[in-house]
Amino acid sequence: MPIHRTAATLLAAGLLAGTAVIGVAATASAATPSTAPSAAPGVCAYYSNFGYYCGYDVNNTYADYGDRGNKVREIQAILRYRGFSIGPSGVDGIFGTSTRNAVKHFQRLNGLDDDGIVGPKTWTRLRG
Repeated sequence: MPIHRTAATLLAAGLLAGTAVIGVAATASAATPSTAPSAAPGVCAYYSNFGYYCGYDVNNTYADYGDRGNKVREIQAILRYRGFSIGPSGVDGIFGTSTRNAVKHFQRLNGLDDDGIVGPKTWTRLRG
């Protein structure tokens, strides 16, 4: 193969590889907001640009009795980290009676309506 073809092939391969890396980096950064912290699940910490975060969910979406999943785990982990009892099951991702009672207790102590629903005001206080 002539030298100029070999150089062109290597250049094209390099450009393709570089584009793939940039594409992966762009995809990764688009998936996680730049202000969102990263932590191993269950490891709670306070981040100055975000608030309390325990590695389960960065979204402050509405949560209520009967909900399940990572948003509930995040609520439970923050409550436990901040000293509230969430019941014997611990961080299980199930918004049951113990979690609702912990949320209500937290809301009362923070001057919120103690309805047991984690909406925007409760999330702000939980994270803050």
